[in-house]
Amino acid sequence: MEQLPGVRAASAVSYLPFNGDAAGTWIRIAGRPAPRPGEELPGIIRTVLPGYFRVMGIPLKKGRDFTVADNDPSTPYRFIVNESFVERYLKGEQPLGKQINASMDRNNPFGEIVGVVGDVKEDSVDKDPAPTVYYIHNHLSYPAMTFVVRTSGDPLALAGPARRIIQGLDPAQPIADVRAMQTIVAETFSRQRFSALLLSGFSLASLLLAGIGIYGLLAYSVTERTREIGVRVALGAQPARIVLMIVGRGARLVAAGTAVGIAGALALSGLLKGLLFGVGPRDVATYVAVPALLGIVALIGAYIPARRAARLEPLEALRE
Repeated sequence: MEQLPGVRAASAVSYLPFNGDAAGTWIRIAGRPAPRPGEELPGIIRTVLPGYFRVMGIPLKKGRDFTVADNDPSTPYRFIVNESFVERYLKGEQPLGKQINASMDRNNPFGEIVGVVGDVKEDSVDKDPAPTVYYIHNHLSYPAMTFVVRTSGDPLALAGPARRIIQGLDPAQPIADVRAMQTIVAETFSRQRFSALLLSGFSLASLLLAGIGIYGLLAYSVTERTREIGVRVALGAQPARIVLMIVGRGARLVAAGTAVGIAGALALSGLLKGLLFGVGPRDVATYVAVPALLGIVALIGAYIPARRAARLEPLEALRE
């Protein structure tokens, strides 16, 4: 597959992220006493071929990747772990060279950690990455694997040539579920994306209603105070003073509403935690930007009737 035109790298993995549950088991770390029941170290297990991390764009943080020489049944066991594994089970220790094993087979010899890679989400983007141990394929083989291919163009354009390569080796080998990784990730995000779009629609509608509400309230107030405004103008009040008076009242309403809204948002923000990625439910920038935007819209709604009031002719106003 690597020799196909447009292919930058190719490898294989037992369970693709976001595409079904991966294997899981207990992990042991050499030199530590056997854990008591309920204190075992759980871990996600994946089997890969050399080059998997390069294909998937998973960064190598420490040590080295698997090589072709590692993928031999006669070589000693070697493992690669992710950052969450190091953070949870080896915090403050040097992970490279540590001896670990996983309860995945009849015989589970200890092997050294030769590399540490970046974290990868599993079946959902709203869950923290789990401690993960990667085997080389010949040390934990699976009857089914998923080929992963990084291309420089449309990945699905290579589906046909890739099928022919596999069928050339074994015509009876079943091949299923050929998809672009972008599609798999998009399907994983679909629920969160729909919820976000729905909430965005409600938010925009609320913003529009707030602006209309402020405008309607102050327009009615200006109508009720037409004679008062006429007297003020007749006594020499400048248009800017009239505008400031009306907009100031709108600003006080906005300030009061914003304070109540922020208090309510802080109280209910935990309900949105599952829809947030890369930002906390009490993100300071959000709590500054959104009230500022609402304030601008509301003040624009207040300025329009204020500007109209400042242009009233005193005699016409007094006749009202």
